[in-house]
Amino acid sequence: MCMDAFEAECRRLYDDTLHLLRGEASLHDVVAEMPTMPVWLGGVAQTLPVVEKLARLPAQTSTKTHAMVQRIVDLAADLPWQQTYTEAQVGKHYLQNYGWFNLLSPDGLFESHSLRISIGVWLKPIFYQEHRHEPEEDYVILAGGGLFRSEGCSDRVCGVGDIVHHVSNQSHSIDMSDSDLLALALWRGGDLMRRATLGGQ
Repeated sequence: MCMDAFEAECRRLYDDTLHLLRGEASLHDVVAEMPTMPVWLGGVAQTLPVVEKLARLPAQTSTKTHAMVQRIVDLAADLPWQQTYTEAQVGKHYLQNYGWFNLLSPDGLFESHSLRISIGVWLKPIFYQEHRHEPEEDYVILAGGGLFRSEGCSDRVCGVGDIVHHVSNQSHSIDMSDSDLLALALWRGGDLMRRATLGGQ
């Protein structure tokens, strides 16, 4: 895909995200920090093993998220996918079945220094072990789902359209034994670019 077409499609994805979040009363503070015309930073395409498996995700959406998820799948080969952890930390299977990219962040496709919006994918069966981070976080599920375990809260099985909130440094894990998961991860406050800490590390 040429750069102009890629930027145009990424702007449509950003607009999809803004439209989706505007419909969530609990996320109005996030929407207030999202620029309507964000500065384009772009990114270098970086693929991962998980990218080849994303075509199954649109079948796990709702009417509300289907078009957005299909756009992510269509753009996947050109996106700057990343991973946070090493094989020594999480194992080879985990690395082959997960990845994420920053849509909006200090170094994302679009620029923001007060908000980070990442889009992450985990393909079953997979377990995202207990971790924590300084920024406050909301997961917004776009496809699939998972079992969320959050410190101080009851376990919660979540699916498309659900929002899971974590305060700063609240430990949490996600069990995706039975379902794939594609979600927005919204970070605000604290160091937006500092990696999450696994377990007691």
